[in-house]
This record gives sequence, structure tokens and C-alpha cells, in this order.
Amino acid sequence: MDVLANGGLLLTGSTAGEVYLQRTDVEGVVNLDRTYPNTGQDNASAVLQLSDGTYVVVGSTFNTTTGFSETFYLRTRADGSPLQGPLSLPPLGNSTESLDKVIELSDGSLLMIGSTYDLGSGNRDIFLLRASPSLASIYFQKAVTLPDAEWGTDVIALEDGFIVVGQIFTSSSVADGLFARFDLNGELFTNQPKRFTGINGTAFRTISRIAEGKYVIGGFASPTSNSQVLVVQTDVNGVAASGFPKVFGQAGQEYIFSSQATADGGLILAGGVDNDALLVKLDANSEESWRIVSGVSSDDGFTKVVTMPDGGYGVCGYRGESLYYAKTNDQGRVE
Repeated sequence: MDVLANGGLLLTGSTAGEVYLQRTDVEGVVNLDRTYPNTGQDNASAVLQLSDGTYVVVGSTFNTTTGFSETFYLRTRADGSPLQGPLSLPPLGNSTESLDKVIELSDGSLLMIGSTYDLGSGNRDIFLLRASPSLASIYFQKAVTLPDAEWGTDVIALEDGFIVVGQIFTSSSVADGLFARFDLNGELFTNQPKRFTGINGTAFRTISRIAEGKYVIGGFASPTSNSQVLVVQTDVNGVAASGFPKVFGQAGQEYIFSSQATADGGLILAGGVDNDALLVKLDANSEESWRIVSGVSSDDGFTKVVTMPDGGYGVCGYRGESLYYAKTNDQGRVE
């Protein structure tokens, strides 16, 4: 989901193996609803409005000929008509690949992250792709090979590169948080990546900039039998601020999948707790201000949250097997 300048929302997903694109106005009325037939079974992971007004959707497609997953890319005009794609890029080798996130860099190029799985070695690695929106220029397309299995879940741009956060597993299947700073050529900076250990089942899911040189990572961890909300304040090199990581929550299994910085220097996080949707607001010190738990079906959850021009929030996720999106006030209440 992406928020538009007019306060509307841009949404994507998949239905019956086809990617769809929806757009709403500020009142939530759908004014664009289109699907994109393709040769494979397609899954959309992220959508973004570019500075030129076009839309980009990324994800994965299952190639029914090879039996493997490949990257999915679609760029459309503002009316939803295709400019490029749907298409897949050739795999790096004997591997399956997917795209999970896309951002636009200051020069207009796109940075996409995802995962790649080597069918020979069995290694799972972060997949990086930087290209022009038309895909006429591919600046790099690579796997970030580390000693253990890892994948990236979110990315944020810097003036001299970008930061990827995610999760990394040891040989004994212990999960740690992953922070990796790259230059604009997709090369790791010195003393990167950073691995956050010490809390069982740590998973980084999001990263947001809350001040110059100050970032907050959101995710979850399992210090006990229950998974709980986790946040880490760091500098640009992944050095944690004093008192972090913080793990907090209530009874139940909690998961965070999306976050965004707020105008007061805090953070809004979205995810789920047990079978309900979860929205959590943190202040500038990453202390919990409020939380909203909501659910009307047997399986509800939020997968994305954005801040809206009026100070409220846009959320999307699922209610059972149905897409759900809503606009809330600044206290997380649907009005």
C-alpha cells in the first residue's frame, strides 16, 4: 500500500493467480480496479507511486514451465494501463527469486529487495536489484551471500546508499535480527552487516527514520513462549542506542509487519496478535502510547500502515480471506 498526495490509497495483491491494482480517493471510494493476466501464478508484495506519476508493483511469479519462482515486475500509467510488464527478470543462476519491497532513489532509479534461494547449495540470501523504472538500465542484480540463511524485509534510502533489515538464521535455526548498510553499488560497508543476538526468535520487519541519523527498527521476538513487539533505535551503522532492543507486549502471540515514522518523532506499527489485527503507537522514546486490537473474523491482521495527510493512518490487511483497508484517526480508531 502507498499513500497518494491527495490522501487516497494505492493497493495491490493477488487473486486467482493474477495481480490486481486498486486506487481509492480520500474517502476510500475505489476509482481504479484492474487485474493483470500473465502466464504464471503471480503474487504482488509491494506497490509504489513514482515521482513521474506512474505505479510500480513487485512480487513473485511461479513459472509453470520451470516449476520455479521468479521475480515479478509491473509498471503502469496512472490509469492502470501497463507500461512495462508484467514480466520476470532472468534468474541469477540455478535459483528461485522474489521481490518484496521497492523504493525510489534520489536519481529516479528503483531499488528492489527480496530473497533468492540457490537450488544447488540450499542457501537463502538477500536479493538486490537496482534499475531504471523502464528496466532499460540494470545497475546491479545480485545475491548478498552471508554464512547463514537470511532475507531482507525492508529497506530505506540514504544519500550514499541504503539500509536493509531482516532476519538471519544460524546453523542451529536460531533467528537473529539483521541490519546491513550498503553503498549505491550494492556493496556492504565496512563492519557490515550487524547481527542482533541475545533475544530468542528475533525478526526485524521494518525500518523508519525518525530524526537525522536516527532510525527505529520494528519487529518481534520471543523472549518467552509468546512472540512480542520489538523495537531497536540505532544510528546509520546499526549501533543500538542505550536501552535497546526493547521488547514489550501483552498476552498472546504478537507480530509486526509494517511501521512508519510519525510527525511527533514516534512510530506507528501494524501487525497482529493471535487472530486479531494490531496497531501500536510509540512516542519519540519508543515507549508505547496506545494500542488498538481489532477483529471481526477468525483471522484478522494488518500488513501495512501509512501516515495520512490529516494526521490519521491508513491500514490494510486481511479479514479471513478478504482484503481489508481502512482509514483511522490519530488514535487508531476507524471513524
